[in-house]
Amino acid sequence: MPAGRIHPRRFHPMPRFVRVVVALLAVACLAPLSAAAQDAAAPVRRNNFPIFFDFFGTWRGEGVVGGWPSKIEMTWAPVIDGRFIRVTWKNDMVSKTGEPSRFEGEGTYRPMPDIEAHHNGTWFYSQGMSYALVGRVAGDSLATTWTQSSGAQGRTTYRLVDRNTMIVRDEMLRDGKWNSFGLSTLVRQPAKAASPTD
Repeated sequence: MPAGRIHPRRFHPMPRFVRVVVALLAVACLAPLSAAAQDAAAPVRRNNFPIFFDFFGTWRGEGVVGGWPSKIEMTWAPVIDGRFIRVTWKNDMVSKTGEPSRFEGEGTYRPMPDIEAHHNGTWFYSQGMSYALVGRVAGDSLATTWTQSSGAQGRTTYRLVDRNTMIVRDEMLRDGKWNSFGLSTLVRQPAKAASPTD
C-alpha cells in the first residue's frame, strides 16, 4: 500500500450520534464559563432592586434631628462594579445655643435581597462606631433598622414623595414603640455635566 493512503477497512468515521454527544458535552462544559463571565460583568439591574435606582444621586435639604435644625446632604451610588450600594450622609446642625455640629455617616448595602427579602449592610459614622443594617423595601420606602452597642435599636426610613423629593425619618425603639427623633425633607440635585477632560 503506498505511503499516505488509508486503507478503507482501517478508517472508521465517528458515528453521527457520537459526534452529536461530543458536541453537546462541549457546549455543556463551556456554558458555565460563559455564564460566569457574564455574571462577573453584569450591571446593576433595575428589576432586581428598583428602590436603589430611584435613590441614586445627590439630595439636599433641611430638617430637625434630635431637636436641632439641620442641613443635610445625602448621596446614593452603586460601587464595586454595582455589587453594592453606598449612601453617604452629612448633617450640619445648630444647637439651641447656636453651637454648630457636624454628623457624618456612610453605609453600604447589598442590593440583592436575601431569602427573607432583607437588604443587609453596614453603617459607619463620625463618632467611630459601626452598625449592622437590615433594610426592608415596602412600596416607595426603604426602612432600615440598626442596633447601637448599648443594645438600643433605631430605624431610618427613606420615603420617596415623588421622583425628586424624599422624606427621611429617624426613630428609636422605646418601650416597644417607635419614637421619631429626626425628620428631614430632601430634594434631588441636578446631575453635574462631565467636563471635556473627565
